[in-house]
Amino acid sequence: MKHLLPIAIIILLLACKKETVNNIPHLTFTPEEKKWFTYGIGDEWKFKNDRGDSLTYRVTYIQQFNFRPEYKGNSNVVIATGESYEAKIESATDSLIFYFYKESFDPQKLQLTLMWHSMKGEFAELVAIKNNASFNQKTINGLTYTTVTPAVPMNDQVLPFTRFDKAYYDQGAGVIEMIDLNGVSWKRVN
Repeated sequence: MKHLLPIAIIILLLACKKETVNNIPHLTFTPEEKKWFTYGIGDEWKFKNDRGDSLTYRVTYIQQFNFRPEYKGNSNVVIATGESYEAKIESATDSLIFYFYKESFDPQKLQLTLMWHSMKGEFAELVAIKNNASFNQKTINGLTYTTVTPAVPMNDQVLPFTRFDKAYYDQGAGVIEMIDLNGVSWKRVN
C-alpha cells in the first residue's frame, strides 16, 4: 500500500503534462503570399470619379503576429500557431480592414477576412485568394496593373451606409477602382 501512493502521484503528474510549442504546427506565409502585404502607415489611396468628386483613404494601422494561436473548437486547446497580418485603411466616412492568416484545416492556402464598412454586405472577398483564380490586367489613369482581382461582396445586403457594389484590387498596389451602387467608377489617381 505504501508504494501505491507514490505511483499514483507520478501517474497523475504525467497525465497533466502540457504540450510544448514544438509539438504544435506553425503556419507561415510564403514569399508569394507576402506580396499581398503592400501597406505602410500613412500611405494614401486617392480616387476620383468622372464628375471630379474625390475620396482619400489612409493606412492607419498595421499589425503583424508571428505566433497567432488557433484553437480547437471553442476550447483553450491550441492546435496550431501561425502568422497573421492586419491592416486598416480609413477615409472620413469608410474603413477597410484586411486580415490575412493561415489555418490548420488548409495550411497551404492564404486566408483573408476583408471587412469593408461601405461595401455591399460589409464583407468582401478577393477572388484570386478565395478561388485561387488567375490575375487580370487593368489600366487605370494610364497606369497598367498586372495582378488585378475583383473584390466582390460576400452577400447582397444593402444598408443605409452602403456605397460600393464591387471593386478591383491589385496585389502590389491595393484597391485601384471602386464601383458604387449607381455604377459610377471611382478610379485610383496615385
